[in-house]
Amino acid sequence: MREPFKARGTYQTKLQHTFTVIAIAIILLLGGFFSFVMIQTNNATYRTALRATLQAKSDAARAAMGIIENTFNILHNEEHVQQWIESDSDEEYFFYARKIYEDLGKATTNLSGLEYDIGITSDDDTSFVITRDGTVRKKDFFSMKGSGISLASWKEFLLSPAQEMIAPVYVDATLQALYLLKKYTFRERSLCYLIHIPIKTLLGGEPFAFVYGKDFLFPIQQGAHYEDKLSFLFEHPTSGSLTEHAYRGKPIFVLHPSALSLFIALEYEPAPIRALYAILVFFLPLMAISVALLLLSLHWASKLYSPIRQTLIKLPNLNKEGSTIDEFKLLEENLNTLQQLNLKLAQAIEETNNLTVQRYYRELIFGIPTSSICPLEPTQMHAKYLVALVEMHAINEDFEKNDWFLQLQKNHIHLYIQTLQSAYNLYYVNISYSSFAIILQSDNEKEAKELIGGISSLKELAVHLSIFLSACRAGISSIAISYKETLHIAEYKYATKENLFITSHDIPKDRGNSFFYPLSLENKFVQAIIAGQQEALTIFDGIIEENFEVTTLSNEAHRNLMYSLIGTLIRIMQELKITPMELLEKNFDFPWLYENWASERMVERLRKNFASIAHAIHDRKKSSDDILLKTMQDYIFANFDDDIMLNDIADHCNISAKYCSTLFKKLSNENFKTFLNDYRIERACEMIKGNPLIRVVELSKAVGFNSSSSFIRVFKAKTNMTPKAYAESVKS
Repeated sequence: MREPFKARGTYQTKLQHTFTVIAIAIILLLGGFFSFVMIQTNNATYRTALRATLQAKSDAARAAMGIIENTFNILHNEEHVQQWIESDSDEEYFFYARKIYEDLGKATTNLSGLEYDIGITSDDDTSFVITRDGTVRKKDFFSMKGSGISLASWKEFLLSPAQEMIAPVYVDATLQALYLLKKYTFRERSLCYLIHIPIKTLLGGEPFAFVYGKDFLFPIQQGAHYEDKLSFLFEHPTSGSLTEHAYRGKPIFVLHPSALSLFIALEYEPAPIRALYAILVFFLPLMAISVALLLLSLHWASKLYSPIRQTLIKLPNLNKEGSTIDEFKLLEENLNTLQQLNLKLAQAIEETNNLTVQRYYRELIFGIPTSSICPLEPTQMHAKYLVALVEMHAINEDFEKNDWFLQLQKNHIHLYIQTLQSAYNLYYVNISYSSFAIILQSDNEKEAKELIGGISSLKELAVHLSIFLSACRAGISSIAISYKETLHIAEYKYATKENLFITSHDIPKDRGNSFFYPLSLENKFVQAIIAGQQEALTIFDGIIEENFEVTTLSNEAHRNLMYSLIGTLIRIMQELKITPMELLEKNFDFPWLYENWASERMVERLRKNFASIAHAIHDRKKSSDDILLKTMQDYIFANFDDDIMLNDIADHCNISAKYCSTLFKKLSNENFKTFLNDYRIERACEMIKGNPLIRVVELSKAVGFNSSSSFIRVFKAKTNMTPKAYAESVKS
């Protein structure tokens, strides 16, 4: 029969105190939660009223921006704008400028009580700004008080790749208006719209904190700092015309008045706190809950301590009377003995595993069928591996044949490799008293050299190292092959004794009847010639240097290399689809070239022929590129409603499809598919404006798309809205 346990433990006391503290904390949290609910309810009512007011403001702002954007679209689609910017004479320039002034007056007649203005100018410094009130010299326009834009910042905008910019207008350090700048390019000239939008047009008299976008922040008072709030809003992006956020206890409403990346932040003070009501409503229930939690905490502490009590009863030599004991100290004393036994067992297992792993890698190195358990993961079985054979040579000749000294050096290296093994899949294999091998899972010879080369920087080393590195090979079965390669490389160690690393590339080579001119290099050479690039001659010189200066070719290999280069000359003319007479006003004597392949001046003559083709193509491209681009674009304009492909344009222009693709991107800075889709979407928008009720299926076929889903996806990517939404915006 067990003796009763009357001793009081220090942990038992701490457990009771802990549960009492937890109960008090829960009571405080509940009180805080109830108060918080009341405060949040009050705040929600307050924000709902604010939101209803601001939703009306947001709708009015979006409507105002809709009118302004509609006016801008009408003006931009007027043909006088493009005729003005593309005019070649002063008469045309001033004539169309007058027409634009009249168009401005027509477009802005129905202002719906809105206050805004639209100006138009070009990138020419001598041109003027056309506004609804007349024309103003550019210098005078940008120097006017409250313009918000300097002449220098306007020029900087023209030179930037951005198509839109928003600039603030401050009057007496208060934000009064915004300038929206839109840039369009016609031929080689840029057209700029300057849209002046007063803040009161967007918000009426509603106070706001700041206006912001992706790359700008304009506070209502110049010099105010809102960067912390802006970063908060970027982390919580807006969606919709009106969004609500809470920041540091204050409600922040964000208006998005248009499709532009323009947002207006309005910050309000939080609702008045009514904490007294929360305390009166929840005080009595809270007191009842408090008493119940305190009683339960004592009960739970006793229940949790019960397993420890049962364990302590089983311990020998325990004073179970009324004294105070340290339960965990007693348990720790019993566990220490068990941990020491486990540690000795783990060390024995680790030593056994290390010997097994070392044996496995030795068997891999020497190609012996392995009888050990494979320590590799399944994914490592087919990975790429390199093998490095490392030989050590004592700096002091007296220690050269000292086994004990070399073994000490290898121990230093082995410890270093063990620190890298798990991170880099690096394995050490002992070979002899003065050498060892390293198996490295890697497919990058440069990284392998950097990693293994770290051995030579060890401070403890007093030996010279020679490292023979194999090529990368896939699969663990290739490790034995790589090791044999390092043994072969090691045969040349005295011829390359100055190198730390020696690879197969460092072994002297004699190609004999083979020459170096792979198909990939020929393709690169041909493309460079066809493109008229001077780099082609550098490639040619590299081929000659590799075959005649680095190695010695046999007579047969020399002839085959010359025949291959002559064949490349013929291939270039075939890909250009032109004769030498048409290109250079002379013919190449190919029979003579083949017959005199061994001539001392053959290399010089071939180089001269390749150079003349590259120069001729380069010169012809300068004059024909613009004509060819216009031909390709005209073909797209005329056939955009058909299922045209790049091959169709190539056949139309009598060039290869690959050359056509490269040339189109080079001349227009866009690939064929992007240019075609952009034009199709432009025509689709024009058709929607002419007939907003047109069906999407009919519209997609009319602009050359095979499926409606593809058309909708491309349309949305280009305009940020679906065709249906675009039609609705046109109708509204």
